[in-house]
Amino acid sequence: MKSKTIIALLIVILLYSAELFSASYVDTPNRGNLPHNVDKTSSLSELILRLEGDWIEKFTGKAYWIGYTDDMYSIAAYKEAAVDPLLDFIEKSTTEHARHGAFLTLHLIGIESKIAGRYYEEFTNKKAREALLSLLSLEQYQNEIIGLLIRDPWPSDIPYLFNVIKRNSPYGWKFIKALQRYDLKNAPVHQKIPQDIAVIGISQIKYATSEEYYKHITDELSKAGGTRFIIETDLLNSEFWKSNYHEGVIGGDFESILHHLTECGYIRFGDPIEYYVKNDRVCLCSIKTAKERWIEWYNKNKDLLNSPK
Repeated sequence: MKSKTIIALLIVILLYSAELFSASYVDTPNRGNLPHNVDKTSSLSELILRLEGDWIEKFTGKAYWIGYTDDMYSIAAYKEAAVDPLLDFIEKSTTEHARHGAFLTLHLIGIESKIAGRYYEEFTNKKAREALLSLLSLEQYQNEIIGLLIRDPWPSDIPYLFNVIKRNSPYGWKFIKALQRYDLKNAPVHQKIPQDIAVIGISQIKYATSEEYYKHITDELSKAGGTRFIIETDLLNSEFWKSNYHEGVIGGDFESILHHLTECGYIRFGDPIEYYVKNDRVCLCSIKTAKERWIEWYNKNKDLLNSPK
């Protein structure tokens, strides 16, 4: 009887400990707010100039959190008053590292210096948002800025994104993938997959090289989807096929595997590849095709969207 009581007590303790651990791991508002010191004595101009130095991002332990430095927090404490000086600094700075610091600081101002969660954040400052958007006209800044914007997409970003998509920017494919994050109505790519195909189970797929990764996945999708899964003819010769992948295993249903192959997430654009659904068929397509479909969609819907100021 005594042993049963001890066992029962141990179970209660384990359950309570698990509950505490679980609660500590939930995305509470302050979970990602690592300690930082705000410099209240240095001027704003002095703080911004420090971005020219050999600063490094703080270690957060998680890829989805940005390691803003104490100087960034100190600049962000000036809120909107720091936006124009940061833009001026970006224009005049001669180093990519310094500009990177300024971009991160504009982003920090945008989220009011508050880390919201693991896979979402609350960008609330309109002036900081407009500052980042205003820089998208400059090709050398596009890659970094779109990576910051998709963490909390705003509908008002859309015209700016299409201004880049219509050009031949080397980062244009990321802007096309980023559109997934904006939950646009009647999207011409990445639509809902027909349910009867979506739920088809696919056994675990093993791969050791990039060629095996894509070949094995597309082979399994083809087996599952049959004639209702189409791979664009030129896609297999695309550069993305040469991407580097470590050995691994994936499995699931048709929908989860297809999304694994094409999804753009909170901090990752994924591969330059997309799919669209037409006539109840799923077509895996190139970014070129996705671009054409998106531009056609935009030309039909742009009057319903906000125009850049």
